[in-house]
Amino acid sequence: MSATRVDEPAARPDSDTTIEARQTTMGQVKRGYWLRLLFLVVVAAFVAMAVLGVFGAHTRQLQANEGGVSSQLTYAQTTRRGLTTAWELQLTSAKTLDQQITVVLDRRWLDRMSVQRVVPEPSSDATDASAETLTFDAPGTRTFAISLDANADPSAKPGRVPGHATVRVGSRTVARFSYRTMVWP
Repeated sequence: MSATRVDEPAARPDSDTTIEARQTTMGQVKRGYWLRLLFLVVVAAFVAMAVLGVFGAHTRQLQANEGGVSSQLTYAQTTRRGLTTAWELQLTSAKTLDQQITVVLDRRWLDRMSVQRVVPEPSSDATDASAETLTFDAPGTRTFAISLDANADPSAKPGRVPGHATVRVGSRTVARFSYRTMVWP
């Protein structure tokens, strides 16, 4: 019978934590360094872009001149889900706008927005699968402005949203606009 001495430590399973470090190659160490550095650069770039307002809401203006009517569209070039999204159309004419004004909007853009109201309220509104047509009574003035009170839909998928607007005074097309809004998460 063998006796165990009290002052000898009992045999333990190998608990040396330096074995993995000793088995790591220099290539693995360098790769780990570069991956950590790349991750740090990506995070720093993301934070810098956020501080500079890249992910915020920005507007852009488009202009058209046709048939004596000057049109200016201000729209959200970038927005975030849930934020108020700009869309305003201004018409200016040398003569009085004495005919109906019709604005045809692309459904793809409208489907990504939550439109609360249209100011002024259209006299008629028609919707089909690809477009929404807003018709306004003749304003009887030389200027006319239309704005959409809209938010980027909180459930909308992030990404670029194409939009198109066609503006008619009477039966005459006075402007065609194509635009894109980038919706950030």
